[in-house]
Amino acid sequence: MMNDKNFFANLDRGLIIEQNRQNAEVILKNPGKTRIKEGDFKDIFGEKTITDDANFVNRLQDKFDSQLRHLDSKSIEKIRDGKKRSEVLEIIIAVDGERYEWAGDKARLSRTSRFDDLANGVDIILEFTPGEENDNKNTADRLALGVDASSNGDTYALRENLERNIQKLSGQKNQKLPEVKYFQSAIDKSNRGQLKNVIPVVIGLDSTHVNELMKICASLRNLTNIKSRESLKNLGTDTEALQTELEEKLKNHPAQVVIYRQMVAQLTYYLKILKYTNNPVTKDYKLKINSILERLYQIKESKKNIPIDNYADDEVLTAIEEITSMSS
Repeated sequence: MMNDKNFFANLDRGLIIEQNRQNAEVILKNPGKTRIKEGDFKDIFGEKTITDDANFVNRLQDKFDSQLRHLDSKSIEKIRDGKKRSEVLEIIIAVDGERYEWAGDKARLSRTSRFDDLANGVDIILEFTPGEENDNKNTADRLALGVDASSNGDTYALRENLERNIQKLSGQKNQKLPEVKYFQSAIDKSNRGQLKNVIPVVIGLDSTHVNELMKICASLRNLTNIKSRESLKNLGTDTEALQTELEEKLKNHPAQVVIYRQMVAQLTYYLKILKYTNNPVTKDYKLKINSILERLYQIKESKKNIPIDNYADDEVLTAIEEITSMSS
């Protein structure tokens, strides 16, 4: 028989899981920015290509669903929750991360189309605005971001993605750098079409930290809902003060320091791998990586007073820094 202590522990755990699910739904229903849509590129690719790509996405989804049918309900629920958590983290990074300048005030973040997400493994494109003429940066620097929301203690998929990126960069197993088929610049809307040879990195947080971040972002979204705002006021909540508090939390959130460290660790590691290769292709890669690192180093000063707190032990960060600290 379950004792009272175990009963209340399970009850608390169940309430937390349900609250996390509700927070995820709030963000999914109110992402704050629409992702790129394949249908907006008919003038470039034609209707048949777009239909074919949509069918390809549907086949991938059907294949994923059919694979789940062989699992027990608990495993299916865990996988679906993981996928949902990853999508929510994509939204938070692309929307809230841009709004609160996690990558600096000269960065733009765009979620890719479903096709590029599934077919090309790119979740978000990070663009830095072109620099001034005197710093010789008249083109935008870009990174292809793959977002990872690992379950605590399970970073297997993350490590596979990192290894795959290294293979793409060094040309192992005939791998190539990712491309984005349906690209529209967030900086220059006239810049549309295919984007090739984008430097890839993996960013993310473990599930504990994703859940904590979801709570803040869902609470902020609820404050934009008139009905929710009125309910909070009726309970005696100072909604203006609460909104200011939540916005300050996001402006100074340690997640941005974690993501900064993840990107720098991988890009620095890439340069180690490419150090002794001097063919024209890898030379171009090195120039791109160095240029992006310059951009990242420029925002370091603005992050120096943001405490990383318990996020220093984030399992995604730990795995990335462990892998990239190994000698090439």
